[in-house]
Amino acid sequence: MNFKALKKTIVSLALAVTVLVGVGAATSSQAFAQDWRWREHDRREWLERQRREEWRERERRERMRREWYRNRNNRGWNNTYYRGYYDRWGRFHPY
Repeated sequence: MNFKALKKTIVSLALAVTVLVGVGAATSSQAFAQDWRWREHDRREWLERQRREEWRERERRERMRREWYRNRNNRGWNNTYYRGYYDRWGRFHPY
């Protein structure tokens, strides 16, 4: 085999490998794009579920707060309940 034929073979193989790698990269980028869209969709579903759970938790706490205020003067075992607040130095200020 002479040098000219060897050179043509090497250039042909390099060109074929370049084309195959380019095609592989193009198809894999499409797959990544589709995966990105599905991940975004899953993320939106997760955020929506998180918002619903947070809303339920806020509603539950609000119901408990209303229940506490409605029953605050009827403690059962301790009817001497002082209404007021504590300041930052720990002193109690009744209403």
